[in-house]
Amino acid sequence: MRKRWYRLFIWFVFIFSIFLSTRLLLGKGLSRSIPIFFDGEHLERSENAHLQQELPTGKTRRTRVKLSTKILGVKLLVRWVRPTRTPCSTRVTVLAESAAYIAAGWAERTRVSFGDAARAAKSGAPLYAAGSYMAGKQMKNLSFCNWHYSLPHEFFYSSSEIIFSPEAGDKGPYRILPLIIAYKSKIIEQLPQITLCTHSTADQVYSIVELARRWEGPLSFSIFAPGLDAGLAVALLDRACHCEPTMFKVSVHLIFPTGRPPALGDFSQYNKDDCAASDLQWREADTERKQRKMTYPINVARNIARLKSKTERVLVSDIELLPSLNLASGFEEMLKERITKINVVFVLPVFEIEANQMPPVNKNQLLDAIKDGSAVYFHRYVCPHCQRFPGLTRKWLLRPNSGKVKPLIVTREFPNHRWEPVFIGTKNDPLYTEDMTWEGRQDKMAQIFEMCLMNYRLIILDGAFLVHTPGIKRKIISNNNKTPLIRAQERRNGRIYQNVIKRLLKQFHSNRKCKQ
Repeated sequence: MRKRWYRLFIWFVFIFSIFLSTRLLLGKGLSRSIPIFFDGEHLERSENAHLQQELPTGKTRRTRVKLSTKILGVKLLVRWVRPTRTPCSTRVTVLAESAAYIAAGWAERTRVSFGDAARAAKSGAPLYAAGSYMAGKQMKNLSFCNWHYSLPHEFFYSSSEIIFSPEAGDKGPYRILPLIIAYKSKIIEQLPQITLCTHSTADQVYSIVELARRWEGPLSFSIFAPGLDAGLAVALLDRACHCEPTMFKVSVHLIFPTGRPPALGDFSQYNKDDCAASDLQWREADTERKQRKMTYPINVARNIARLKSKTERVLVSDIELLPSLNLASGFEEMLKERITKINVVFVLPVFEIEANQMPPVNKNQLLDAIKDGSAVYFHRYVCPHCQRFPGLTRKWLLRPNSGKVKPLIVTREFPNHRWEPVFIGTKNDPLYTEDMTWEGRQDKMAQIFEMCLMNYRLIILDGAFLVHTPGIKRKIISNNNKTPLIRAQERRNGRIYQNVIKRLLKQFHSNRKCKQ
């Protein structure tokens, strides 16, 4: 009879503790520090906890408390369940404590998720937009670009000037018209000798002004512009060339399908005095690519931009990734102190920031944004392992800004087969698989696997980074809501990847550390 009453009493205490703790936590929150004493053990939240775990999803303090309370509650509950001679009264106390801390974890998780939703709803209009720093400025009469093929007002080219993509060659479905804008070699020789190789579709062309003013070296820019999309691209480039002085160091190349050669449209009705180009941007729905449901050959664009660079060192990156301040010159200074070797690349950490925040230009600004929860590492919520690099929480975030670009970690570690690092390498690195499309996702995996088989060394850089703009990407669609085009391209990329893996395993010796 006594045992039955003890069991009933224990269950009552357990349920009541959960109920009471949830009400208290949702009403008043948690104290800043939760010291807990149990069996002589002292557990307390560290003030530097935000630097000892993954990047926070909301306020760092809340995330840390949520984890600690849930884990502690489970530990206490295990102690109660474990066979022991502890008196029942003590076990009841332990059970109550475990219930309280498990409830604390659940309650704080609810509070954090609601907080994230509220912040997203209140984010408002983005502070960053390509070219917004030039709002109110008028176009200059002088163009800073060196146009070819009679552009930008007319467009004449011969078939002999068209080239093929480096991997597929003349059998591929795409053709390239190189150097519609070319930089002057004599001027470029005075800049840091690292080319930023980037790419975009026609509607995103104006983002090049942001890269041009941040990047100290030359830029090689590939644009996918089928048919009349070339007219939109040229109109945006012409606006950039009359507004941004640093466009003199940009070279541009057009990519198009064999059946849709580039052509100019009529863009004379647009306001040419607007250097922010607000009248020409955000026109994806009007593009021929979108209307004809064309896929974006992202790896063809990457390979062409790299092929047409004039320097040996290259950084292949996306148009939405902004480099930190003085990255190119800082990298060159670092190389002066090192003996360069083959099969070595320098990995740049990539982060993303909320749309209502300005992109950071140095590590101090970035760390501040991470601490207040407005910045996370790239693809944190979409593909957590795709950009999470070795040493992120244990070294990179803990090391203060030195003002210099330095090597942080030298490793041959490839954390997983889906890791897609952005790095400074050379023109001789493996090509990107051109059959893969942007819509199919994970389009750099095959190149990384080949580099792993070739025993590449990875040097994670400190004091330099890239930041994605605008906004933090979040997974908002499930497999059931994906368009048929996306689902088909994901399956296609998967098949291509498996075929490339089979070919590479025949070409190179297998390596246990190279994950498939």
